[in-house]
Amino acid sequence: MSPARVGAPQRRRPDTRLEFEVDHDRIVFSRAFRRLQDKTQVHPFAENDHVRRRLMHSIEAGSVGRSLGRRVGIALADEGHTAVSPAEIGQAVQNACVVHDIGNPPFGHSGEAAIRDWFRGEEAEKLRVFEGCSAVQRSDLQTFEGNAHGLRVVTRLENYSNAGGMRLTAATLGAFLKYPWSSVDPRAAGGKFGFFESERAVVRELMGECGVATQGEGWCRHPLVYLVEAADDVCYALADLEDGVEIGVLSFDRVERLLIEFIEDKTAYGAARDEGRALELLRSAALRAVIPALADHFMRRREAMEAGESVSPLLDECAHGETFRAAQALAEREVFSHPRKVYAEIGAFQILSDLLSCYVGAVLESRRGGHVTKRARSVHLLRLMGNAAPTERMDDPAALRRVVDHLAGMTDGYASRVHQRLMGSRQR
Repeated sequence: MSPARVGAPQRRRPDTRLEFEVDHDRIVFSRAFRRLQDKTQVHPFAENDHVRRRLMHSIEAGSVGRSLGRRVGIALADEGHTAVSPAEIGQAVQNACVVHDIGNPPFGHSGEAAIRDWFRGEEAEKLRVFEGCSAVQRSDLQTFEGNAHGLRVVTRLENYSNAGGMRLTAATLGAFLKYPWSSVDPRAAGGKFGFFESERAVVRELMGECGVATQGEGWCRHPLVYLVEAADDVCYALADLEDGVEIGVLSFDRVERLLIEFIEDKTAYGAARDEGRALELLRSAALRAVIPALADHFMRRREAMEAGESVSPLLDECAHGETFRAAQALAEREVFSHPRKVYAEIGAFQILSDLLSCYVGAVLESRRGGHVTKRARSVHLLRLMGNAAPTERMDDPAALRRVVDHLAGMTDGYASRVHQRLMGSRQR
């Protein structure tokens, strides 16, 4: 639970807030966090105002994470561990939950896949994108991961650019780092990793501050990661069902049959006047039941986590976990494969593919073609990037990373508008 600020040259001035409360304030007042209000959670281009975007999901996950952290903190205090208060543990977990999706590109997981596919495709080869890139730099681009980009956002891109980023505490960053290994680590074979090679030194610093042991070329998980992961899983499971009913791809009756077991006061539930209110009661009852179960299971597995052993996600083995996994499976079958969502995702792929071709092509042409051969279109594209454009002092891999930083920071709406303008200009 180290409160040391990663990347900060000195301790901040005295403050009435807890160190971890300072983290929370820095996160929620950042531009990157604010942009989540127009980034896809599950449904790109959703027109229903009740459907969640990344911002609302992050806030909801933070609320659940805070409750989980405080329960664990109270349990630890009951065992005599009083060096850190329940409020501090709860706040650190909430911070990590609130920031856990801050690196997601526009259009959510579809955006991640679009970036990966472009760097693996013919256009990247035609542009000779990987000339000068090391094997790990190529891997980082071809396996782009929102989690790894999120660490880059908070430790490098926001606030103190290239000088510590948000300068968050080591404990908050440790709880945030869900996959403490790189894209070339054997554990990344499933497609998930937590940091790009450009941020390895940052991870070494924060994990050293937290006392987390190394494992191969990466590190073991910080124990609080399991609480953050559980909060995310729970909110995803419930939100997917609720949003599925909102947009009409799931029937209310199916969701009710799955979650009705959590309702203790059937009289109050029966008085719900509409499906929206009933969904709120079902969700609330499910959270009241699963949060204590998750905290209890964390305490049972705590020593294994602290020892760096591989531990299954808390939701897999806790009481009520089976119901939540059934909820996730229902959403996977009925919501994620619905034609409305699939059509929107195909459109998202095209938008990001076209933008990558435009911006990467312009950057590489300006760097390799010499001043005389620069086309006006490429010059204009670089001007559009403003301060995000690569500098001449950067090598090609750093310049490519700068382009990805720029595109990944776009919101759904902004990416769509830029694409429309650029492609319209090309067609004329």
